[in-house]
Amino acid sequence: MIFADKKILGLDIGSNCLKIVEIKHTSNRKELVTFALAEHEVDLDGYWDASKIQDLVKLINEVRSKAGFTSLKTVVALQAKHVFVTSMDFELGWNKRMIQEEINRQSKFFLPYPPDEMRLSWNVIPTNQRISSLTGKQRVVINALPNFVIENITNLLNKCNLEGIALENQTVSLTRAFLKNDKKSTIIVDLGSENTTYSIIIDGVLRNSFTSSIGLLRLDEALQNSLGITRKSAENFKKDLSLVNLFELPKEFTNHISLIKSELKNFYDQNIKIAQIPEQVILTGGGVLTAGLVKLLSTDFPITVKVGEITKDFHIDEQKQKSLSPLSSSLSSAIGLALRDDV
Repeated sequence: MIFADKKILGLDIGSNCLKIVEIKHTSNRKELVTFALAEHEVDLDGYWDASKIQDLVKLINEVRSKAGFTSLKTVVALQAKHVFVTSMDFELGWNKRMIQEEINRQSKFFLPYPPDEMRLSWNVIPTNQRISSLTGKQRVVINALPNFVIENITNLLNKCNLEGIALENQTVSLTRAFLKNDKKSTIIVDLGSENTTYSIIIDGVLRNSFTSSIGLLRLDEALQNSLGITRKSAENFKKDLSLVNLFELPKEFTNHISLIKSELKNFYDQNIKIAQIPEQVILTGGGVLTAGLVKLLSTDFPITVKVGEITKDFHIDEQKQKSLSPLSSSLSSAIGLALRDDV
């Protein structure tokens, strides 16, 4: 079979920032072609009406033109806050039909929307001695996505004349970007402006995910109010805080990070209780640029907490590397999307 060269776009539409990455796939290697970020003010909650679609189409087309994107084949990120991921345990003797019937029976109790308004799938986790010895059962990972999210993205791609070849949970793309050669059980913390998502990856598979409304935007608001400065000044202040002495950081800053740390510790503890033992924490998202954040989160935490490093699974020239480095955490999901090769 002759390998056909292809270029893949990774499109990640965050709550206030659009990220696009283009990677060329050949028989010998993958190569970063170009990338771009653009801020936006479109409210992405719920169903996207014609006005929202029009605003996003205009922005995407402008970015594609200015940055020189050429591919139409697009893998789009599903925001983690929209994808419901959980696990359930079933008796070892149950077959797939029995599991499906029980999931159907219980779904109305655990899904965030009515079952007929969501697309649900599930997979049995391969036999795991730790889980079976603790529970005596088999574990199933359940994923569910609201129908309106699929409709939003389909409408957007059609209006942009892009060829949508896959939709992918943002956390899965982050796993591809960070953990290709790292088999440790990992909690990925995606620090966004409006939300923070905590996900656990074991044996390369997303097992559980939780999205909190505590994002870094609230930190900007706290600093703005306490210091009497503009929002932009608060954002810059947040990134320029001294790392020398954490005790000199503003109380509003440390209190907010403490909330995130508390959520992270709760997520860590909950997974230990169900025999999903985390070994490390990887931080990503635009929020990792916040000065002092890593040190505050890692201090006295039971396992290693570090900023994620993009896998070296693609070639990038020296000039692009210089431009990409300070943006890699923000672009990590889009990079993971564009690295997908089974499309």
